[in-house]
Amino acid sequence: MAPNKAKSGEKAAAQKKMLEAFLSEGDDFVQTTSAKDLDIEVIKDFSNFNTDHMKRANKIVDRLSNLSLSDTIDMLSRLPKSTRDSLFTATIMRRTFRMHKDTADLQQPPLHQTDPQFFFSEECLAHLINDDLDEGELNIDVINDTYKEHKIAWFREDVGINEHHFYWHEVYPTTEAPKFKRQGELFVYMHQQMLARYDFERLALGFDRVHALGPGYNWHEPIKEGYNSRLKGMSFRATNHSVVPVTKFKDGLKTKLLTTDKMARQRDRIFDSILQGYYQKANGDTSPLTMADLGVMVEANEAEDADLPDRNFYGNVHNQGHIIIASINDPERIHNIPHGPMFNTSTAIRDPLFFRWHKYIDGIFEEYRVLQNPYTAQDLTFSGIKIENLETIISSGAQDESGEVNQLYTYFHKKSYLMRRVPQDVKKLEGSTTNGGVLKKELDHLPFMYKIKIANNKSKPALVALRIFLAPSTTAPLDEWRNMYIELDRFVVEVPPGVKDVERLDDQSSVVLDRSPTIEEMEQDVANSDVRNGICGCGWPLHLLIPRGTEANMSAKLFVIATDWSEDRHDSNATLDGSVSYCGKSGLPYPDKKPMGYPFDRAMGYTHLHELVDDVPNSFVTDIKIRHKPNRPQA
Repeated sequence: MAPNKAKSGEKAAAQKKMLEAFLSEGDDFVQTTSAKDLDIEVIKDFSNFNTDHMKRANKIVDRLSNLSLSDTIDMLSRLPKSTRDSLFTATIMRRTFRMHKDTADLQQPPLHQTDPQFFFSEECLAHLINDDLDEGELNIDVINDTYKEHKIAWFREDVGINEHHFYWHEVYPTTEAPKFKRQGELFVYMHQQMLARYDFERLALGFDRVHALGPGYNWHEPIKEGYNSRLKGMSFRATNHSVVPVTKFKDGLKTKLLTTDKMARQRDRIFDSILQGYYQKANGDTSPLTMADLGVMVEANEAEDADLPDRNFYGNVHNQGHIIIASINDPERIHNIPHGPMFNTSTAIRDPLFFRWHKYIDGIFEEYRVLQNPYTAQDLTFSGIKIENLETIISSGAQDESGEVNQLYTYFHKKSYLMRRVPQDVKKLEGSTTNGGVLKKELDHLPFMYKIKIANNKSKPALVALRIFLAPSTTAPLDEWRNMYIELDRFVVEVPPGVKDVERLDDQSSVVLDRSPTIEEMEQDVANSDVRNGICGCGWPLHLLIPRGTEANMSAKLFVIATDWSEDRHDSNATLDGSVSYCGKSGLPYPDKKPMGYPFDRAMGYTHLHELVDDVPNSFVTDIKIRHKPNRPQA
């Protein structure tokens, strides 16, 4: 047998075993001799925001990933699959398969197929049938017109967004040493962009931008945003609940206290560090502060590294806020009330308080941004390069709209999600199945392309990085609005002397995730011994690349700036392919040396964007419109 064919057969066999483990029903894992021998114990009420839980999970993953694949599969197949244990099991399984030498490069199945309880209500899972079930027909998503947060639940509860958030934190856990030097900066940027996108959607609905919630920012005031996730095993939060001064949580065998006063002191130490321009290391030395250091400080990376910020001094502000908000119904753990969705990286975004909390967190980072020297025209100019035009064109999908310039269209449609396993403790109704499809309402947009005209006035070709951003139109000063610019794409082109017309499709974006295969497609791959290499699952969903806009045609600014990729790239092999903008490159340094979000990462010395464009010839701004239609325009 040819070596390549034999290797393909081995990969197919490993892929098949992996899928079987994900779809298994579990066993009495704790009682197995193997589990006891390996000192592996299920962590109850597991949270990937709990540092001790994640450290213990790391040890389990390390032990399991060093077994033979057959023994690893056997152990993972026995992990408990009840709702209560599902986050622990999902974390252990996915990280073990990512670490094991025989499965590290294999594709893992979508989280929503193996663990639908993180994405679909208990009513949905109880009603599953072989045909697609329309979630909306269960009358569990009834909108109360007097409560505006319901009107934007489609965004927070989107499957793709929540999977992206889970995978990001699964790839970059705080209990491991940063995978690359700027990981902390990527934490800052990815969450800032999620917040900007949510604010864009809120403005389209006529709402205010998100208001911060955290120590010193309405922390002990009644919280007007109640929320019921309708997910099995998670509690709801009534309107006008308040955060309490002390929250108890299990940290291993010990009960620890989280106090909001202590969090406020730790926040003040972080602010002091920003103002002083340096931070205190774990070994007691000091070092100049960068945004990457600040991100590590706020997210509280727990790796044993003397050069990292001292977590005992600066605390664990980001993760502790998640735990406090998730525990608001039973802060002293007296009544055994389940935690809320903020306890879990795969469900946290569903809660309106996720964005209020991250507005507070981003406010810490904004203190750093405003202290940086503003960009000048000289800083921003790419000598010899001029952007002569920027426009969008609808590329396909509708008879009347096709070919329209600087006019984008969004619409809602129903997407089918097929489940392959429902937790054992979900009570199924008569006639329902353990797998089936759910139709869920999602936003999408008509496909479009960018057309950019670039002039190179140099005598030799130039490597040009094009950075494209979008923000709602406003009369507000640029420095008040720069955090509203969402990145749409970042890519490199070679421009010869003269003028070059560049075309780029929306689905090529450096922001979005390449489409992940379903379990059914993976099973077909196995049958054909044609197993594809895995992608990590981190990346913004393509269907939410463009904000919804309004039926009255929302005005927005489309901005592009060209920079010198020969200077910007980390090294000569660096590329911007894949979902690199928000997720980086697995196992590699971040490919782009420019600050993440450049040029909106700090003040720019201009009151309005058009003033910048007038001064910087390698930039361009175009007025576009985003019209929302209730249904997809017909071809």
